[in-house]
Amino acid sequence: MSRRSILVVAALLLSAGGGGYLAYQRAGPMPKPPADIETLDPLLRRRIEQELVRVGNRRRSTPAWRRLGMVYEANALYGDAARCYEHILSERPNDGESLHRLARVQERMGDLSRARSTMERSALAEPGYAASWCRLALWSLDLGEHEAGAAALEKARALTPDDPTIHFIDVRLALARRSPDTAISLLERGGLLEGAQAPYGFHLLSNARRQAGDIEGAAAAHAKGDGSRLRFSDPWTQEMQRWQTGYAAMRRSAGRHVLAGRFAVAQQLLEQVLAEDPLDVRSLNMLAVCRIEQGDPGAAMEILTRLLAIDPVHHDGALNFVRALLRHGSADGEVSRAAFERLQRALELRPSESMGWRLMASLEEALGRPDESLEAMERAMALEPAATDIRLKAGYTELKKGAFDDALERFRGLKETHPELTEAWFGEVATLVYAGRASAARTALEELSQRSDADPERLAQLASAVAGLR
Repeated sequence: MSRRSILVVAALLLSAGGGGYLAYQRAGPMPKPPADIETLDPLLRRRIEQELVRVGNRRRSTPAWRRLGMVYEANALYGDAARCYEHILSERPNDGESLHRLARVQERMGDLSRARSTMERSALAEPGYAASWCRLALWSLDLGEHEAGAAALEKARALTPDDPTIHFIDVRLALARRSPDTAISLLERGGLLEGAQAPYGFHLLSNARRQAGDIEGAAAAHAKGDGSRLRFSDPWTQEMQRWQTGYAAMRRSAGRHVLAGRFAVAQQLLEQVLAEDPLDVRSLNMLAVCRIEQGDPGAAMEILTRLLAIDPVHHDGALNFVRALLRHGSADGEVSRAAFERLQRALELRPSESMGWRLMASLEEALGRPDESLEAMERAMALEPAATDIRLKAGYTELKKGAFDDALERFRGLKETHPELTEAWFGEVATLVYAGRASAARTALEELSQRSDADPERLAQLASAVAGLR
C-alpha cells in the first residue's frame, strides 16, 4: 500500500474514535481507498479522501456509502463503486436505488447479462421508477430477450405513457422483431426524427432501412444520425452525475453547457481547467467557441492563435478561427491569409467536411473572390444535397456577380423543389430587377405578393424597384 493510502486509512481509523478494534467491529467494515489513488486527478483525489472520512465516521449510513459509490461511479472508478453498492445491498438487499446504481456499473463493466438481472431486482423493488423499466426493456432487447423487453416496456408505458422514450423503445422492439416497416412508420409519424434526440432517431431509421433492404436510404439516414445512447429522465443517474469531479469532469461539464447554449457557465469552467493545464487544446477550442457565441470574436481569435501554435493542424481550431474572423469583420491581410491557409489545410485532411466548405465559401466571399466562393459552395452542396440555405446563398452570390441566368436557374429550381421556401421567390424577383427584365419582374412580384408569409417591407422595396424599370 502506498504512503498516501496508509495516511488515508489512518485518518479513517482515527475518525472511529477511541474504541479501537471493538468499535471497528461494531461499526462495520472500513472503506478502502482506490489502489491507484495517487495517480488520480488532484481534485478527484481530494473528493474521494473527504468521502472516505465521511463514511468512516458513519459506517452504518446507507446514504454515506451510496454517495461514496456515486463519486466513484461518476468518475469511472466502476470496481470501487460496485463494492460500495454491494456493501449496502449486503445489509439492505431490496434497496432499489442501490440496485439500480449497481446495475449501471455492471453494464459499464461489460457484464450486461448480470446488469439486466440486477436492474430487474431494482424495478421490482421500486416498481414506480420508470427509468428502471426502460433500461430493463432496452437491455432485454440487447440480449435478444424480446418478450421480456416488451413486458418491461409495458410497465414503463403505464407509468409515463407520453414520454418519447417509450416510442423509441417501441422502435427498438419492432427492429428486434424484424418489422422494419413498423419501425419506420413509428419514427416518421411519431416525430422521432425531430428535436434533441433526432440523431438517435436517424440512427434507428438507418438500421430499419437496412433491415428492409434499402441500402441507399440507410446510408442517407446514417449521415444524419449517430450511435449515441437513448437519453431519458433518470433522476437517480442525474444525482450520480453531480459527483463528477476533477479537471476532466469539469471539461465534460463545460461541453454539456456549450451544447445547451450556456456559454458563460462553460467559460468559467474552462478557464479553471486551463489555469491547471494551459496546453489543453480541447478546452482552448471550447473556450473560443464560448467567446464567439458571446460576441467577442477578437478574444476567440487570440485563444485560437494559442491553440494553433500548440497544434497547427487542429481541425476544429482552424474552422473556428475562420468563424471568429468572419464574425470580427475586419482583419489585416496577413491574418486573412493565415486563416485561409489553415482552412485549406484542414480541408485537405478532411475533404468531406461540409462545414469546412461552407466556411471556405464565406471566407472567399469576404476576400472578394465570388468565383472561388461559388466553387466552395458547390463542394458543400455536393455533401449536403438537401440543404437549401447554401443553394440560396449561391443564388445571391451569382446575382451579385452579375450571372443573372445562373441565379434565376438556381432560384427557380428551389421554387420547384421547395415551393414553401419564400426566400427563393424573393431571390427570383430581385434577380429579374437587377437584370432589367421588367415584364418578368412584374409577373414574379405579383406571384410573390400572393404569399401570406412574404415580408411586407421587402415586398414594398421590390415593388418600388420594379416600378422604376422601363
